[in-house]
Amino acid sequence: MSARKTMKTFFAAMNEQVGMGGYGSKIKSTPMGPFRWNDLIQLWENVNNGMVMNNVSFQDMFMMGYDADSGDNGTSANFNPTLIPTGWGNANGGDTENTVYWASNSGATTTPYGNRVVFTNLSGPITVTLTLSGTFGQNPSNIKYRTDDGGAKTYATPITISNNDGLSVGYTTPNLLTAAGSGTIVVTNTTTSTVLANISYGFGFGEP
Repeated sequence: MSARKTMKTFFAAMNEQVGMGGYGSKIKSTPMGPFRWNDLIQLWENVNNGMVMNNVSFQDMFMMGYDADSGDNGTSANFNPTLIPTGWGNANGGDTENTVYWASNSGATTTPYGNRVVFTNLSGPITVTLTLSGTFGQNPSNIKYRTDDGGAKTYATPITISNNDGLSVGYTTPNLLTAAGSGTIVVTNTTTSTVLANISYGFGFGEP
């Protein structure tokens, strides 16, 4: 049996297993938004943003128990947030020890609370983690964040984010700033292990 025929048989079996037979122009509601089968390129295409996905990846979403039978209005599920504004900027330029700096469009700022990024298009809560990556030199004393329910907090456990919640991200420079430090603060939606942003930070450059 040829590889092409084998794959065709496999896809047909998958269709029967998850009830996706007869693609046509029907819109399928998924955890990643509404999709329609594109006959021209033979891929699933996101109606909202044009993202394409092969058949196997598309079927995988439905093995988790999500209902896909509807030509809905195209609203995205809670696992596909839209960030407004689109990012936190960066946190480069901190030059004073034991100081909280926030990420903003103009770099590290002590102005509370830098860029407030609002999560929209959520139909339910997600969890977000903040981790350091690609570090060089000194590390920050801690990662700071602020949500709409209070002031600056030291990050320790995943943050619960609901629709229209705002999030600001920053760090605290070391108590003794003896060397430069740089890297990124990785913002991850742990609901789907999706990286939302890599916020670059840098401090101590030019300072003894």
